[in-house]
Amino acid sequence: MSSSSNSSDTASGSSQIATISAANSKRRRRGSKEAKFEAASFENDPTLFVTFLVGPNAVEFRIHREVIYQQCNVFKAAFESTMIEGQTQTYTLPDISEQCFSLFVQWTYAQKLNLFQLAKGYVHDEEATAEEDAENMALVEL
Repeated sequence: MSSSSNSSDTASGSSQIATISAANSKRRRRGSKEAKFEAASFENDPTLFVTFLVGPNAVEFRIHREVIYQQCNVFKAAFESTMIEGQTQTYTLPDISEQCFSLFVQWTYAQKLNLFQLAKGYVHDEEATAEEDAENMALVEL
């Protein structure tokens, strides 16, 4: 898989992060089919946000409403409904980890995932670090 590398400083030092793009996928191309969703134009009100309460501690994530509407029809339906999510503009995901939801947010805004384990020159260590384990679990959850 083709990827570009960026540096990211962490508490344990410097690590490499690979960016995975949908455009760089090795999947078979399906012809000149248009993208499933348009990019957010923010022509409407760019100050409108929806809130996600994530994980058992209900960590708050605020995301542009237009981005969520264009990328996820399920969330759009919930936020436009008369259900509690539509009334409060808040969606609760208690069984999702913060790291997993962060990957979802990356993909929602950029259609890319930044993963240090796919960086050029990455070598797996049998004694995997907590950072590797957390990233792996978030990917499985996603």
